[in-house]
Amino acid sequence: MVIISDSREKAGFEYDFSSYGVETIVRKLGCGDYSYQLGEDIITLDRKRNSGELCSNLYKEYKRFSAEMARMELIEHSFILCEFSLQTLLEFPINSGIPPRYHKRVRGSGLGMLKKLETFRERHGVRTLFCENRFEAQQLCYDILRSIYDGTPLDFVDNYALGENYDGTL
Repeated sequence: MVIISDSREKAGFEYDFSSYGVETIVRKLGCGDYSYQLGEDIITLDRKRNSGELCSNLYKEYKRFSAEMARMELIEHSFILCEFSLQTLLEFPINSGIPPRYHKRVRGSGLGMLKKLETFRERHGVRTLFCENRFEAQQLCYDILRSIYDGTPLDFVDNYALGENYDGTL
């Protein structure tokens, strides 16, 4: 398996898969940040470093992000991979990467973002996965790519996903 990292992924934030014994190449992907060679129409993962980045995508850059979600709909397995927990999202803007002095000016809430993510799942089939940190997210990214490549079930993904029956209430 050769993993593809999108060339537009911010320098310094890309995952390093060398310890897994796989090659990583950097080139432009149609959508998302990670896939594997010859699997771009089967799997894509769009990584979110923190809830501040997600908030920017869901509010400030909504039109562009929504178009990306529509493109991801055409791919069999599409995921938003968060390097932060669901609890961190719900506590937004705390630990969001946004400086505290700007918290009062932030548009959006954790619950509002959660509802938008669920709408993307319903409309486009893009599932959101929450991890505790960057290292867990990198491992999950690799595990998903490897499972799809090997043709093994993705049952383990449900441990990280927004519930398929999520109704917008907590």
